Amino acid sequence: MGYSVHMAENDDASNFGALLVGLGVGLAVGFLFAPQSGEETREIIADRAKEGMARATEVIEELKMQVEAGLANAGEAVQRVRERVEDSVADAREKLQEAVREGQDAYRTELRERQAEFESFPATRITTS
Repeated sequence: MGYSVHMAENDDASNFGALLVGLGVGLAVGFLFAPQSGEETREIIADRAKEGMARATEVIEELKMQVEAGLANAGEAVQRVRERVEDSVADAREKLQEAVREGQDAYRTELRERQAEFESFPATRITTS
């Protein structure tokens, strides 16, 4: 998902760069072939510059919204991973506790069996002569 956001950022940046290049080329050609007076040409240039700035502002706002959406998606993905890790840790903890209980039970059983075995041996006396 992050890759598509990154690609969208590159597309918007290249569109913005193309817009600026186009604006510059248009102004240069306009100066060369302008049939209007200087004042009219300046007004046209000012209008076109305002249009270019408005479009640039739109592109920047679109880019900003895409970045914010990408960050929100990244935050959600991090939260999902965090929840999965927490679940895995909880499962591992439960399995470990169960294994410890089983080990303790086996130890107690073995201890009782050995104690019973020991108690079943007849007492022998050691005599010294």
